[in-house]
Amino acid sequence: MRYEPVTGVQPEIFRWARVSVGLSVTDVAAMLKRDPEDVAAWEAGTKAPTYPQLETLAYQVYKRPLAVFFLPSPPEEQLPQREFRTLPDADMQTLARDTDLHIRRAHTYQLAFRDLSKSTFDDLIADQRIWWGKTGRTFPFRKRFRSELGELVPTTVWIAPNPGDLVLDSFAGSGTTGAVAHKMGRRWIIVELGEQCHTHIIPRLRKVIDGKDPGGITKAVDWKGGGGFRYYRLAPSLLEKDTWGNWVINRDYNAAMLAEALCKLEGFIYAPSDTLYWQHGYSTESDFIYITTANLSHEQLEQLNDEVGPERSLLVLCTAFRARADLYSNLTIKKIPRQILSRCEWGRDDYSLRVENLPSAPPQPGQHGFDFGQEDS
Repeated sequence: MRYEPVTGVQPEIFRWARVSVGLSVTDVAAMLKRDPEDVAAWEAGTKAPTYPQLETLAYQVYKRPLAVFFLPSPPEEQLPQREFRTLPDADMQTLARDTDLHIRRAHTYQLAFRDLSKSTFDDLIADQRIWWGKTGRTFPFRKRFRSELGELVPTTVWIAPNPGDLVLDSFAGSGTTGAVAHKMGRRWIIVELGEQCHTHIIPRLRKVIDGKDPGGITKAVDWKGGGGFRYYRLAPSLLEKDTWGNWVINRDYNAAMLAEALCKLEGFIYAPSDTLYWQHGYSTESDFIYITTANLSHEQLEQLNDEVGPERSLLVLCTAFRARADLYSNLTIKKIPRQILSRCEWGRDDYSLRVENLPSAPPQPGQHGFDFGQEDS
């Protein structure tokens, strides 16, 4: 049978044990019937003995408890030269309490890691699955994680929100967060771009609502079913770049989709009028929005300004216009691509996309001129 090298033994422990009994590297090698280079490598940390070799070193050569070799550093107190299990109770009481505690903890560590190969132990360290305490020099502990997310989600939901609050999961996966939040009386919003939205999430949440999902925290919260949810499909991007790298309106959008999307971005309620072509939505009883992909001329804008009249105001969003924007007292004219871009924060990865209608900055000198649909350089 081939034994793997022992993991977790500090090289200075080997040196301390050998020096404390007055043996040389050659003496130890002769007693073990090994090459002196092997013993020197153990003390240098470039190699490690197997578990049977470590037992021989501890019990027959250094006369030490095996657990001592799993201490994080050599003990300051001189330890007895015999195996602890053969000592009477009176001798055990002569050990300092701190030393006895260290040995007991080291023995626990020894039992926990004795079956791990060095390669497995190194993999756990690389994966940050071994914790060495706050100082990094204490006994190592193996991190163990729950295999079922549903066991952890209820704790997370209980910590933060109160019943009725919103729980957001931007990576819904199989819908565990939504299911747990629903059973715990929270409102929830979950987002998923993959096909599991249809294959897993929706069927699972329907079972939760129908009271046919017995898993998770169903028994703990005495869930019987109820409630509901709305399902929305994410629309395509409103803008795309053309062949020359300019931002243009996505071809997937028709006129109605574009109008509704821009109403939301500008803070208007989408409510197209059946009689007035320029009323796509409103913010107040006298403030309206008009959205068109046309290139508006001075004559068209002048006619539109007259139709709106002094008692009303109109935000005009178009792809381009050939006139001075300040010539029309009843109109506020903006270009669609530029207006959309001003509502977004590009190059951010912190979910800070802003679509609220913030106050516009005052125009800079020289900006009021004829706009022929070209972006500012």
